[in-house]
Amino acid sequence: LRIGLITTPITHSPVDPQCSKAAADAAKLCESLGHHVQEVQLPIDPREFFASTRIIMGTGTVVRVVNREQELGRKATENDLEPVIWQRYQSSRGYSAEQFSEAVRGVEKATRQIALLQRDFDVLLSPTLAAPPAKLGKLSLNQDTAAFEKEAINVSAFTMLYNATGQPAMSVPLHWTPEGLPVGVMFAGRYGEEGLLFQLAGQLEQASPWFKKIPPL
Repeated sequence: LRIGLITTPITHSPVDPQCSKAAADAAKLCESLGHHVQEVQLPIDPREFFASTRIIMGTGTVVRVVNREQELGRKATENDLEPVIWQRYQSSRGYSAEQFSEAVRGVEKATRQIALLQRDFDVLLSPTLAAPPAKLGKLSLNQDTAAFEKEAINVSAFTMLYNATGQPAMSVPLHWTPEGLPVGVMFAGRYGEEGLLFQLAGQLEQASPWFKKIPPL
């Protein structure tokens, strides 16, 4: 396979050394299995991408809250929602149909850009997260939005792109930290090529089995 290695997330945020090592070691493993790996840069303007996804996510929140209000027969209050969701709901209520349409076009543009990139690569390889697994409570929606987003960026720095484009992607636990925490490596295929990812996962598990590895409690 032709594999494109992505080391810088669309967020351009820092990547923990353990996550970078996970991707680098996975690239070496793939090369040892006969695949060709080449480092690539994402051909997407992050400002345009985030402007689009912010509007789409915010609009989706508004629609879900309004639907629930109709079911309950009353308006939602701040006590009904977690602080992060309430703030998103309040800040997103003013988006227009024109803004939403432009945001959809922005995500469609990113989808085409990734599709063009994958004319040259069968699979895109990257860390799954930008940091090792977060401690319980760090991603709670019952906190200040800024505190939540600081932690959420580590979780979504690499994954958010494929959430938006709809490409199939898988996280494979090929790396473990010195403390025994699993660190995922993500492989993303072309739209509709889930079968190729399953084949690659089987090959990787045979070469580097993880079934019996259990993190310490």
